[in-house]
Amino acid sequence: MATEAAGEGINLQCCNILFNYDIPWNPNRLEQRMGRIHRYGQRLNCLIFNFVATNTIEGRILQRLLDKLKEIRNALDYDAVFNVVGEVLPATQVERVLRDYYAGRLGTEHLEDRLLQDVDEDHCKAICQTALEGLASRELNLEILVERRARAQEHRIVPETIARFLQESAKKANLDIRPIRGQLHSFEVGATPLGLKRYQQEPDWKLPEIANRYSRISTDRNTADEGNMDWVTPGHPLFEALRRNNWKQGSETLASGACFHSLEHDRPAGIDFYRARVVDGLQQTIHERLFATEMSEGQAPRLRHPA
Repeated sequence: MATEAAGEGINLQCCNILFNYDIPWNPNRLEQRMGRIHRYGQRLNCLIFNFVATNTIEGRILQRLLDKLKEIRNALDYDAVFNVVGEVLPATQVERVLRDYYAGRLGTEHLEDRLLQDVDEDHCKAICQTALEGLASRELNLEILVERRARAQEHRIVPETIARFLQESAKKANLDIRPIRGQLHSFEVGATPLGLKRYQQEPDWKLPEIANRYSRISTDRNTADEGNMDWVTPGHPLFEALRRNNWKQGSETLASGACFHSLEHDRPAGIDFYRARVVDGLQQTIHERLFATEMSEGQAPRLRHPA
């Protein structure tokens, strides 16, 4: 059970059932809640249950809205009718009408008609048709899509790399970790050192607590599922604790930079790395990206791939 604060920025793909006890008038808020469980890593069908108090004004209006949308859906034979509720009935309009009602400027007999006056077959049909035309007018470049998918596959962090990271990082954290014979990229892990558990006390730690012991883990998802192991990958508490420990121990060395030799350069150049974030009003990171800029004497800065 959680408040509206859990509606965004939390990964809950380990769950597949969502109960909404309070229904926001803004459909986008519901979408954000559903997105907590219906996300990458989810392997089950997601079930969403919405509880509505039918003996209230809001409940009766919502029930009438759903009934009306079902009628329109049956008439148009198009499921996407339910996807355009936010455009047919904007949350700002609902809030404005309800304020007038509670202020006594609008009677009960006119409340539902005022709210649902724009929810009709023609209006929904026009919005759905506009959405379809917008999709149909977009040109899909299949070659670019295939190329981007191949590039993403090439740059993904493979289980072998994560397994090597765990083995090397465990030495610096005094974590006992031993490979399991016959299990791909799998390990038996000893008790979690207190030095790792302290990172969960940091203010920016937003992951579940680090377990006292993980027993058997794997960096390969299929192996983890078949062997009932913990799947350790970026975003897992143990992985992130090891990553923070590496950063803390190596921050002084990393700050001094590194020197590389390049066959493509005939003069010295420097590469600066920048991390850019998009943050919403709740200070939640919506998007994050790493940039690399090459600086050469007498030349303008050039953007390079961080890899």
